[in-house]
Amino acid sequence: MRRSAAAFVIVALMVLIPARGAEPASEVAVKVSGGIVQPSDWTITRLKSEFAEQIKPVDYMSHGQHHTANSIPLLALLKKCGVPTEIKMDHASDPRTKNLPLRLAIIVRASDGYAATISLAELLPDFGNKEAWLAMDMDGKPLSEKDGPLRLIIPSDGKPGRWVHGITAIVVLDAATAGEPKP
Repeated sequence: MRRSAAAFVIVALMVLIPARGAEPASEVAVKVSGGIVQPSDWTITRLKSEFAEQIKPVDYMSHGQHHTANSIPLLALLKKCGVPTEIKMDHASDPRTKNLPLRLAIIVRASDGYAATISLAELLPDFGNKEAWLAMDMDGKPLSEKDGPLRLIIPSDGKPGRWVHGITAIVVLDAATAGEPKP
């Protein structure tokens, strides 16, 4: 009886205490920063939670093959981080604040050092109305370590040069002040 009780305790401990290294890996986060109201880090879990109703399957071609990715609009994430999207068309407005969204550049950076830029105006419905998506998977499977945690897809681009995989950061810059020396 003692042997069976000891065996039970050992088996229970093996089940309840995972082996070293078996802990779930922490999720990789994408940092959204720059000239925005709410800089923040975004994991796949957080994106799926906060944008559940905006996740859409996006069909695209890559290397001659058709794929589908569950994605959220880049513009939705930028809005959530406080990026201004309202245009002030008043000709009497201060030129330093007039039409701020038209001056904003979005830089998407990858883990391998690659980066691409898209203007906020390209994404706005009243201007470029271009769809840019943050893909969270490919064909129902998580993105590979190289491609994840997110991948930028811009289906209407003629060539996929701005399709960034392995996104680590999204930075918002104001073209009117970018590169100016700080006082």
